[in-house]
Amino acid sequence: AQPDGMDIYAVSTAVSDGRGNFPPRDWFAAEGWSSPVLRDDLNNAAVFAYGAGGFPFVVYLDGENRVLARSAGELPADVIGKLTVTVERT
Repeated sequence: AQPDGMDIYAVSTAVSDGRGNFPPRDWFAAEGWSSPVLRDDLNNAAVFAYGAGGFPFVVYLDGENRVLARSAGELPADVIGKLTVTVERT
């Protein structure tokens, strides 16, 4: 669930036809993703610019687009909820 007052964007990166989430457009649709999706370039510049360490990779930004936190790998919903509350308070 998307917290009130928070925008969520996805970056489709490391795209490969050998993965189960290919093509990304179909995968996002099947997952019910309704937030904007940005497409990374073929060199994965966006994911490297944010220092990704695995997938999924999440970057939490404040209202001024400053990086507040990062997380890599799948996290349980309750952990994500606690992290977003912590980020909102900083």
